[in-house]
Order: sequence, then structure tokens, then C-alpha cells
Amino acid sequence: RVDDQGTHHRHVYGSGPADTDLAFERVTVGPSLMAFPQAFWEITSHQIAVMDFAHFQAIVGIGHGDSPVVEDHPTLLQNMKIDEFSWCVEKEDGAPGWMFWGSEPNLHASMAAVPVVGKIHWGVVLAGLGLQHSDGRHTKLNGVCNPTCGAIVDSGTSLIAAPAEDIRAITDLVGVVNKDCSNIDSLPTLTLTLGGQAFELPPRAYILRSEEPVLDDSVNGILRVLAFQPKVEIKTVCRHAFTEMDQETQYGKMWILGIPWLRQYYTTFNRVEKKLYVAPAGDGCRPLASTNFFLDSAAEQANASALHTEDRSGRTPSQPPLVNFNNTRNPWLKRLVPGVLNI
Repeated sequence: RVDDQGTHHRHVYGSGPADTDLAFERVTVGPSLMAFPQAFWEITSHQIAVMDFAHFQAIVGIGHGDSPVVEDHPTLLQNMKIDEFSWCVEKEDGAPGWMFWGSEPNLHASMAAVPVVGKIHWGVVLAGLGLQHSDGRHTKLNGVCNPTCGAIVDSGTSLIAAPAEDIRAITDLVGVVNKDCSNIDSLPTLTLTLGGQAFELPPRAYILRSEEPVLDDSVNGILRVLAFQPKVEIKTVCRHAFTEMDQETQYGKMWILGIPWLRQYYTTFNRVEKKLYVAPAGDGCRPLASTNFFLDSAAEQANASALHTEDRSGRTPSQPPLVNFNNTRNPWLKRLVPGVLNI
């Protein structure tokens, strides 16, 4: 809601409302990007809990549209002439994530190009999932994203958000994940077809480690429970990186490919071409070249001609990342609507 003079605005985000005033500032990103004067909405009051303890200074929209947040004033990306940016999150515990501002067109030829169909968000068509087993078998999940789902690649979502029914179908076929991750090498790889091309999420991408309270199940532990003195220990356990969310889009059920996707894939967001360019993420969050992105037929996909990324860095794969599930975020939960959400 904007007042008649256009200088006051109430924004309603998934995490709460914020009242703002129109302001101008010099904005810099890194050593070479600068926008001045940059119009923005300065928050004067809010009901957003994260704002009370957050260390960031601003919220910047990085969508593919050119509609200004402040009418008659260019967006930050327009002012900085940013037509393309990339995201990647390093795989090791406590390692940083990276946002690369600017174009690297020389990389495009060795990356998979996925058309963006979302009108508002970085949405793509997810047309089928499967499981590639360690013994060579490939299982197609016929009831999942049939014919399609609407998937959004989102750096603000901590896990992979998907419909509860789809998650059950996947986890039932994946089978038991040992709490100590001892069977991770025997778990199947999840294959996803985005924009007609198949990608893999290996077990170390869709399985995470978490420190959780665990009841002592030893003989002495059971005796303590019987004596109403249970012993609880904090242990590191392995679990799926999925979180339930049920929402329809114009392309089918909604999926959010969050941080687990960006750990596995260096993803470039091209605002001009309305495409995602995707490559396996290597050491230091740089894209690894590949010539095996493009599948010629549906039969090749069924035969698991997806791209294999688990060992391309030349290192022995590490344990899945350690994540505090109490701090995971899914801002889409507060954006759900009855019926269809246009992405």
C-alpha cells in the first residue's frame, strides 16, 4: 500500500509487514559495483522477527523482471547493469556460500541451459523424477510430477520443499537411512528432469546430518527409562533434506530447490535470456565443465543418462553437511494460497 505522494509504503512479506519511507543512498557491492542515487524503501517499523537480530543491512530483490520496486526509479540490478548472477554454496561444514555478480558468457557453452517459465519467480518445469540405484537399476517415480510440477530455485530456502505425498513416495523407495550415515553409499541417486534435461542429486545432496537428542537405548538406558530417569544424549544423526509443503502452481505441484541444490550445482540466473545455466559445483564453488548435460530422448532419461557429479572434484566425497534443523528456513510456507499460486 502506497500513500498518495508515493513516499510511504507498507510491504507485506512472508515473514511479516514492514512500514517504509522512500529514501536514496549510494549502494556498493564489492570493489567495483556502485549505484547512486539508488532509490529504496527505508524501514521505519516492522513486525518481522528476524529483523530484531539479523546482521544484514538490506533486502535486495534479484528477480528476472524489470518492474521497479520504487515507481519511476530503476532497480539496483538495472542501475548496476547486472543482467546475470550466479549462486553456489560450498559443501563442507561451516563453509560459505557465494553470489557472483555479473556475466560469464564464456561458461555458458559448458553448462546446461534450463528455460525459466515463471513470470514472477525463477520457476522452471520439473517433468519427472526417478531413482538411480547403485546396482544400475533406474526406478521412475510415476506418480510424482506427472505430467509436471512447478519448481523454483531459491537461495532463501534451507531444504528441498515438496508436497508431502511426493516426499513419501521418494523416501519409501530410498529406504532406511542409517542414523550414522553408514549406508549412504548404497542409497540411490535422485534424478530430476528440469526443462527437458536430467540432473542428479546424489545421497550426499539429499541427506543431511543434524545434532539431535537421542534416547539411550542400551540396556542401562532402558533400565533408566523404567526408573523414570531417561538418559538423553546429543548425537549426530542423518536424515532427509526434504520439508513438506503443499501448493499448486500453473505447472502442477510446487517444489522449491533450496540450498541442497545450490551445494550440488553452480547455478547462473540470466535475466535477459530468462534461463538458468547449470553446472556441477567444484572446489571453491566454481563450475565444472561437462559435455553430458543434453539428453537426446526420453529413453535416455529412463536409462539414467543423467549427469554424474559425485566424484568430479577429484576428492573423496565428504560426509553430508551438518545442519541445525531448528534454524532452517522456508519462507514459502507463509506465501501459500488456496488454489493456484502463479509462479
